Amino acid sequence: MPDRPELSCVVPAYNSVPLLARTLMSIVTQSAITPEVVVSDDSTTPEVRAFVDGLAGLYPNVRYFPGARTGNPVDNWNAGLSRATGRWRMVVHHDDFFCDPGCLRRAVARLAAGEGEVLALGHGPAGRAGTSRFALAAALARGLKLKPWSLYAINWIGPPAAVMFPADPAITFDARLCWLVDVDLFARLLRPGVRLIRDEAMCLVSLRHAEQITARIDTHLLKLREIRFLWAVDPDRLGPWRVLSLAYAACRVAPWRWKHSRVTPVPSIPNATARRDS
Repeated sequence: MPDRPELSCVVPAYNSVPLLARTLMSIVTQSAITPEVVVSDDSTTPEVRAFVDGLAGLYPNVRYFPGARTGNPVDNWNAGLSRATGRWRMVVHHDDFFCDPGCLRRAVARLAAGEGEVLALGHGPAGRAGTSRFALAAALARGLKLKPWSLYAINWIGPPAAVMFPADPAITFDARLCWLVDVDLFARLLRPGVRLIRDEAMCLVSLRHAEQITARIDTHLLKLREIRFLWAVDPDRLGPWRVLSLAYAACRVAPWRWKHSRVTPVPSIPNATARRDS
C-alpha cells in the first residue's frame, strides 16, 4: 500500500461478525484500488478482533483499532475517522456492502480528476427491486435545485456509506445527534462552493436487521427532537427555511407526543448498529 492511500474506508463494528465479514470483503475485493480499511471496534466480545486480525493477515491494508467505548456509536465513527490516513474518506457501516467491484476506483478517479469535492454513490436497500427512494429524492433535489440545508427535512443523498469526502480533521459527526447525524454532516460538507458528484449506478446495498436503531426507537419523534435541539443551539445550521424542516418533522408526529420533543441534548442510545434509513 502506498505511504498515503487514496481512500480510507472507516468501518465501525459492533459484535456482528457475519455482517462485518460481508462488508469488509466487499471493500478488500474492489478492483484496481487498495483502500485503507480502518475497523473501529466497539464490540463487547473478542470475535470481531479475532476475525479482523485474521483478515489483516491476508490483506495488509486492513487495520484494527479498539473503538471509543463511550456507549455512543457516533463517537466510534469519529474515532475511526481520526485513525484514517487516506486522501479521501468514507464511513461504511457493517450492514452496508458494495455490490459493484469497480465503484470505489471509479469514484476516486472522478474526485481526483477535479469533477467535484464530495461524491455520492448510488444506494438502495437489499432485496428491493426498482428505483430506491433516495434516487427519487435526489431527482427531486436536482429538479428543485434544493440547497444542502434541505437535507434536514428530506435525505436526498443516502446513508453515510454513500458519501466520499476529502480528508480534513475538522470533518466529524456531531455526537449530540443520532437520527440526523448523517444528513447534518452532509449539509456541512456541502458548504457554498463545494461541488457534489453523483454516481447514479446502484453500487451500495444496505441490509435491514434487528440490531438497527430504527428497530428500537420512534424515529419521527427523535427527528423532531433533534431539529428542535439544533434550532435552539445552532439555528443557522438548519438554513433560512428552517421552519419547513420543523414543520415537516412535526407533521409526522402525533400532536399529543410533542411534549416529548422538548429542547434538550439528545441522549446517546446504547451502542447499536447505527444504520438508519433517514
